[in-house]
Amino acid sequence: MSKKSFFVCDQPHKDDIVVTYLVTTSLNCEEASIKLCKEQSLSNALGDDEEVIKKYSAKYIPDSVRHVNETQFKVDVAYPAENCENSIAMVLSAAGGDTYNIKNLYPIKILDIKLPPTFVGNYFGPTFGVEGLREDLGIYNRPILVGPVKPCVGMGPKAFAKRAFEALLGGTDIVKDDELICSPSYSPLIQRVQAVSRSVKEAEQKTGEKKMYFAFIGSGSPKEIMAQAGIAKLNGANGFMISPAINGLEIISDLTDFGLPVIAHNALWYAGHTKDHGIVFSVFALFQRLCGADIVITPAPYGTFDVMSGAEHLENISAVSRDMDQIERSFPAFCGGQSVHTIPLLRRDVGSTDFIIVAGTSLYDHPDGPGAGAKLLRESFLSL
Repeated sequence: MSKKSFFVCDQPHKDDIVVTYLVTTSLNCEEASIKLCKEQSLSNALGDDEEVIKKYSAKYIPDSVRHVNETQFKVDVAYPAENCENSIAMVLSAAGGDTYNIKNLYPIKILDIKLPPTFVGNYFGPTFGVEGLREDLGIYNRPILVGPVKPCVGMGPKAFAKRAFEALLGGTDIVKDDELICSPSYSPLIQRVQAVSRSVKEAEQKTGEKKMYFAFIGSGSPKEIMAQAGIAKLNGANGFMISPAINGLEIISDLTDFGLPVIAHNALWYAGHTKDHGIVFSVFALFQRLCGADIVITPAPYGTFDVMSGAEHLENISAVSRDMDQIERSFPAFCGGQSVHTIPLLRRDVGSTDFIIVAGTSLYDHPDGPGAGAKLLRESFLSL
């Protein structure tokens, strides 16, 4: 039996992780697919133990091949569960580790990763999710308004807290740090958290509404990030924000141990992302949800961060919102120039009001200040 037959299967095993690729190549489909399977499992140095090759090889599914044009095709590749060790990190290593370095298979793009229930069961998902955050805030029938305090950098704790208070007083539900600030010399984390927490309490007293503040803690090593989380919680933060593409996906799971909700920011996810290359964001959105992100920030095809198609946008929403047995839903949170004009479009796309508007410019660039900007956005929710 030819060894190349060990890299082909008619149907994946029920516990396999199945990855869909868009391959661009001058090779024929079979040659390109087997080359990919070899590189991402046993490598070209296969050895002589055919049982090992058969059991641990990645396998492409011929019936899954869909030709896009003369040089591109889509194909499903099944990875044995044992290769992925019940770990999202190892799934990404198997599916994409050296995938982007393979000669004659460039560019290449991961379009989907299907995870079996046996794999998903190793993750707990969001602690709060859509229902938990709505209950904490007492908001049930409208989108949630999040205001990243602007300008992103340069303000000391007192000025930062004042800007946050103005937005909260006008109707913003949650204020948060930008991903560009953690604990610089002019705004140490502990001092900023204390100041903004006072603003949150004052705004709650004046408005009668529940308010929250999420501190960004994404600076330094995992050990330093966990220490920052402890400092933020101790000094009054209501939640954390992290950049998983920079800080690591699995650290979200560690942060859930603090008992506060977590925002996963999309910083750096789109590096190297093109129409034909990289990995679709919906895969990362799903992984962030599994790891425990209660809110997953993503650009939308409306606004200033127009980096995806309408179809990709809907896939992102599905990744965090679709039913997944015992995994809670995460809030999709849309950033990048969202306004009263884009909110109805997002309501249509999500199919409900279970989404978050992350409004920076609409709040802080309003001619009458962030309070007026927040009031305008809140009023727009009434027509949804």
